[in-house]
Amino acid sequence: MSILVIAAGKFLMRLFSRFAIVLAVTATVGVGPSLLAQRQSGPAGRQGGPEAGGRGRQGGAAAPREDRERGRSPQLPAGTAVIRGRVVSATTGTAVRRASISAVYVPDRGVETVRNTQTDDNGAFEFRDLPAGRWTLRASKTGYIQQQFGQRSAFATTDPIVLADGEQFVADFRLSRGGAISGRVVDEFGDPLAGANVTALRIQNTAQGVRTTRTGVPVPSDDNGAYRIYNLPPGQYYVSVNDPSAPRMIALSPGGDPGSSLQAELINISGQVTLNNGERRSYAPTYYPGTVTLADAQRITLGLGEEQSGINLSVVPARSARIAGRVTGSNGQPIRATISLTSRLGQAFSPSGGRNGSGTDGTFTLTNVAPGDYLLNVLGPSVGAAPPEVASMPIVVDGSDITGLTVVTGSGAAIQGTVVSDNGMKLPDARIRAMAIPADNSQASFLPRSDVNANGTFELTGLLGVYTFRFESLPAGWAVKSVTANGIDISDIAAEFRPADRVAMRVELTDRVSQVTGTVRSDRSVKGATVVVFADEPAKWTASSRFVKTARLTESGQFTVSGLPPHQRYLAVAVDFIEQDEAQNPEFLQRAKTAASTFSLSAGDQKVLDLPLVVR
Repeated sequence: MSILVIAAGKFLMRLFSRFAIVLAVTATVGVGPSLLAQRQSGPAGRQGGPEAGGRGRQGGAAAPREDRERGRSPQLPAGTAVIRGRVVSATTGTAVRRASISAVYVPDRGVETVRNTQTDDNGAFEFRDLPAGRWTLRASKTGYIQQQFGQRSAFATTDPIVLADGEQFVADFRLSRGGAISGRVVDEFGDPLAGANVTALRIQNTAQGVRTTRTGVPVPSDDNGAYRIYNLPPGQYYVSVNDPSAPRMIALSPGGDPGSSLQAELINISGQVTLNNGERRSYAPTYYPGTVTLADAQRITLGLGEEQSGINLSVVPARSARIAGRVTGSNGQPIRATISLTSRLGQAFSPSGGRNGSGTDGTFTLTNVAPGDYLLNVLGPSVGAAPPEVASMPIVVDGSDITGLTVVTGSGAAIQGTVVSDNGMKLPDARIRAMAIPADNSQASFLPRSDVNANGTFELTGLLGVYTFRFESLPAGWAVKSVTANGIDISDIAAEFRPADRVAMRVELTDRVSQVTGTVRSDRSVKGATVVVFADEPAKWTASSRFVKTARLTESGQFTVSGLPPHQRYLAVAVDFIEQDEAQNPEFLQRAKTAASTFSLSAGDQKVLDLPLVVR
């Protein structure tokens, strides 16, 4: 039995049946500027309305007629509320005409409903006959940074608008011009490369560690190799080029040296060629200025509306490989399965033929795979209530074809768990549910979950990949104290499970629940502000850690954080906005330490804090 545990985004621990632990270190990123010096919004420090998302005046410029609305959903009942507003440039204050406005109704349950319209020549818009409830509002136009009403930066989280019956809500937007990154893409000879997809990537902290996430839409290079990525919010980016869409002729001598006049035969339109000696070559995913390794790439810093030009990339040629095989179930019969080939940086490849899995005969083919270390994950079909069969196989690609693979799926990892109290007493009656949350989106179609029985036992089956664990509907006044797997504490880390793993899990609950409450002081509105509480110990700054929590402020500046584990030194800071996943970003937390207040917390403690608002 074995599980792979990921801690702090930096260490991988393999737990064997004898509990031997092996550590491997992954790359980390550098520390950025101070928290107070970091400014990511418009000239006034905001990107929302007059109060960055607060209510404005109840009048304004004449709004367009209701017949300007587009995309009204017939499922949404008519109401009596109205949202109107105006969109202007944050720099000049002039109207932004023909901006797209989307109003999304967010129900307590069920499917969201969208209404769309555009601003008129005065930048005004209006939505009428809206039912009471929660709404999000978003404005966008080419050349400007897309913005949700109330956001103080492009990636900041914000609360929905809560509309009452008959309310006249004013939502004014101040859109900021987006930044841009431009340059040229050339091949290994310095010749322009046309049709290459160029992408801007941001760093994101996940349960699996540091990953890259795409920002904006990839753009193709033109016939001169030129590209320009636009509409980018302020921030730091990596620039990558991947999968040139135009065929390339790569000439190699019989010994493999560039410069020979050997004729190459084109076999597809993804940049891959077959040479006379049978060798296939393609361009590996390349990061600016010309490296296949993210750790060696250079980050580009963009200010508000700034353009960084001359960001030229030289793609790296590599021997590409074809991976082919067949998937069979545990009964020996071929199955149609979902297949994902994922690299350490989260890059994914899909089987050829436009499918995301094997054929009905179980066969699959992956083409144009650049050299690297990958994990081939296979998710079989669901049959009734039984969990799908799964398989996982590490693959090292060195440019040679890998064919004839036989992947046999099995029942996947299984967890036998118990839920107990930390004091030995019987837990109050509750319908507790255990859930395994996959860190890999390719596994999100199957979510292992189980109700906890009256005797405190539960079972999770069909696990494959990296998971964190969530326990819902706990008894009132109780919280998770610890989670162990095969005797190893995984309370605040993610664990990777492989098909043959059989794991005993123990979940301890406690009724000695800590609570931190307080007030945030400021001479300005605290609407949209967030309190971040975190342990003064970087090893605990992980995506699944219980030692990092956030709380939204009420309109009167109050906050409550419950369920923090005991710790000798906690830090608390109130900031006017926070971006998605930023609370798990070590760079952000390191900067936040300079403005944070400290306190200690024992089991069951009740702390009251008084914090100043930090304006970013």
